[in-house]
Amino acid sequence: MNAMTSDPPDVFASDAVEQSVAAAVEENAALQAGLADRVSLRDYAALARRRDGATTWTEALQRAVAEHEIVVLPPSDKPYLVDGTITVPSNRRIEATGATVRLADGMKTVLFRNANAADGTFAPVPPGSRDTNIAIVGGTWEDCRASRAGYGRSGMFNLLPRRPGNFFGVSAMMFFGNCDHVSVVGATFRHAGAFAVQAGDGDAFRFEDIAFDRCFADGLHLNGNLSRVLARRIRGQVGDDLVALNAYDWLNSSVSFGPQRDILCEDLELVRIPGFPIYPAIRIQPATYRYADGSTVDCSVSNVVFRHVRGITTFKCYLQTPPYRIGERPEWGETGSGGNLVFEDVEIDLAGPIDDIGQYASSDPVRGHFAAFEIGANLSSVALRDINVTFHADRHPLSHLLLVGPKSCVLPRQGENDAREIFDPYVECRVGKVVLANVRACGAVPGELVRATAFNDVNGDGRSSGRGEIGRIIRQIESTGSTNADLARMADGDSSLPDGFVLVADRQTAGKGRQGHSWTSPPLAGLTFSVLLKPDVPPLRASTLPLVVGLAVAQAVSRLVPNCRAGLKWPNDIQIDGRKLCGILCEMRAEGEHVRHIVAGIGINVNLSVTDMPPEITAIATSLSLVAGHTFDRLEVLDRILDSLDHAYRRWLTEGFEPLLPAISAFDVLCGKEVSIDRGAGAFSGIASGIASDGALLVRRDDGTLEPVYSGDAHISH
Repeated sequence: MNAMTSDPPDVFASDAVEQSVAAAVEENAALQAGLADRVSLRDYAALARRRDGATTWTEALQRAVAEHEIVVLPPSDKPYLVDGTITVPSNRRIEATGATVRLADGMKTVLFRNANAADGTFAPVPPGSRDTNIAIVGGTWEDCRASRAGYGRSGMFNLLPRRPGNFFGVSAMMFFGNCDHVSVVGATFRHAGAFAVQAGDGDAFRFEDIAFDRCFADGLHLNGNLSRVLARRIRGQVGDDLVALNAYDWLNSSVSFGPQRDILCEDLELVRIPGFPIYPAIRIQPATYRYADGSTVDCSVSNVVFRHVRGITTFKCYLQTPPYRIGERPEWGETGSGGNLVFEDVEIDLAGPIDDIGQYASSDPVRGHFAAFEIGANLSSVALRDINVTFHADRHPLSHLLLVGPKSCVLPRQGENDAREIFDPYVECRVGKVVLANVRACGAVPGELVRATAFNDVNGDGRSSGRGEIGRIIRQIESTGSTNADLARMADGDSSLPDGFVLVADRQTAGKGRQGHSWTSPPLAGLTFSVLLKPDVPPLRASTLPLVVGLAVAQAVSRLVPNCRAGLKWPNDIQIDGRKLCGILCEMRAEGEHVRHIVAGIGINVNLSVTDMPPEITAIATSLSLVAGHTFDRLEVLDRILDSLDHAYRRWLTEGFEPLLPAISAFDVLCGKEVSIDRGAGAFSGIASGIASDGALLVRRDDGTLEPVYSGDAHISH
């Protein structure tokens, strides 16, 4: 049962990232406010040099940066020409608003780097000297290139022989590594032939109000061991990823490998202009990296928010090693991990695949699937909120909203036995939870929005049988009449909805309980959701499922409020101290002796106050917050209940109802009490005497006979 495999509760919210990043920004501002020693670059004009008829400012700028905390580049009609790397120590700010700094023709090295940059290719960077508190403010930073130069031709760390261990993976205009509290604000990068900015191994990075003017590689290329990063108002044209969160990367693209966490990227726009080829992607690349001594590091990516994104076609989050010849072993790498990835307010026109490869163009039934969000990593959760995607399934029937699993595309043969795989079809990965909130699909919409892929030795090499798995899918909506009715309609119209699919509403206006009773929930005070279950059992056995669901809720509530024991009131209510906390309604669709599906609806009072309740129910209803004395995170409550339901449901599927009966009986609030039974066709009273192995309530009548009750309402007599 793929859709309900258990995962630890995931209660992460995007505001936690905002708080973490905001604290880093405040720290950066406080450190920069402490700088006071200011100088103008013009004060070092005597160190400017003539080169090929032009004035170069390399020595002047380097001396000024070495000797003063704040260096101001005055506005000028002519660019400041630089023909060598400027090394920036700690506690510096370069102000260049209105100025242009241009790399001299033929310059192959980085423009700026911090003084204590370190190479972590072969081993983690040992503790020691680090740089801190560096800011680049304003300015246009212009390369001399007219196209992407390629690794080893521009943005090099130095001019020594290029090999791993000698900053082989640095290729940027500006490079910051082994450095904390870095800000690049209000800068424009023009014609960058390498990454505009490359950074790794640091904490508290701020990239804000940055423009890319026809740059040929990645805009922001961020590598491993990074935390608390802000990328805000980033726009322009790039020939590769606008933002790349590459915790893991190829050796030619990184010198720092390790986890990334607490990253906020918002207000991002890739701007198309005629005649300039762009690559409309954002990369997120977790994986496992192996050092020279054989030890490994989990380059995980966690707690990341992308918000307000335009112009991007695909978010790529998967292991990708360098292309390799089929039949040979790919470069070593293992599936990455992480989670709590949140995508909010994103508009995508999925006009075609991000990579123009034959298998996509031909809609190859095995390899030709592509998506707006492609996941090939082990992630605890992915949330898509306020997402607008225009599909073109008339041209690309194998397009999707979200794809989880391995990818495979083979380049055309260049010679005998020379077919090359460019992805990693052996990847095994799992996303524990996918949340879909206010996702709108328009245009020619494909039949399957969310898909988990699986390969069966797709390359015939014995190692290309990867598989993707999704733990559970939760669709979140603001308001509905009834989640049960909505989910039943969805399941009737789409047989591909998986076992365990969840529909949750912030507000329900026309919910229903058993016997036609109404069930309402104030906005955000209650938790109203329905779970789609597809058990392969006959309808008669399915009649015990409401009690299994009730057991799961009672167990979850007992863990949430350990000082108060929840009770199960046959057949479908959860109580605390005799007051109703939760109602359950299971509705079945069956064909003969086959269950098509069951929709289990659950409505629980979470943060309901006494003033939220109608006067007539204040004496008979309660909520988690009233019982516990504090409010609850509704999504945490949802996760706890779903985890509990997963366990109970799987056990019911494999073992049946009877092994669960002792646990159910332990929560039974009716047993031993005098009850009245209303079955519609007549009422009677007796002593509740437990629950039978077929789910019936056993009631002992006054004459001593034990009568099973299969339907109706039971009330404790007073």
